[in-house]
Amino acid sequence: MTTDLHTRGGRETETSCRADPQREARRKAIAVEMDAVTAQWAMSRPAPPAPAEARSPSTVTIYFVGPEGGPIKIGHAARLDFRMKDLRTMNAYPLIIHATVEGPMRLEREYHRRFAAHRLHGEWFSPHEDILAEIAHLSPTAMGVEA
Repeated sequence: MTTDLHTRGGRETETSCRADPQREARRKAIAVEMDAVTAQWAMSRPAPPAPAEARSPSTVTIYFVGPEGGPIKIGHAARLDFRMKDLRTMNAYPLIIHATVEGPMRLEREYHRRFAAHRLHGEWFSPHEDILAEIAHLSPTAMGVEA
């Protein structure tokens, strides 16, 4: 026998009724099937990306990006394709990927220190010959690939 709660007139009342064995069997079968479907769905989903702190520092891409002849942003991204979508949205001019290099995040900081004299604002630098020489060194054949 099961006890059900019903609300009548704003008050809860208990009612007793005999359990229907067929109904209980159907309810359990549906629950088992739902668990199986949920498990199958969970197994078919791609694994979530590892948290940033769990990634190897060598998995980031250091990039040199900017509009043609304009300032150059030196930044890093775990997924450059996603980052470029954001940068394109925030920039009024078409962006060009001047060069990329795989390395630890500290490499970006080293570039920022190395080119500090040419910093315009934040991660944006003037297209000084020192920066352009580094771009040519990193990517001699792929300079000027439109993002």
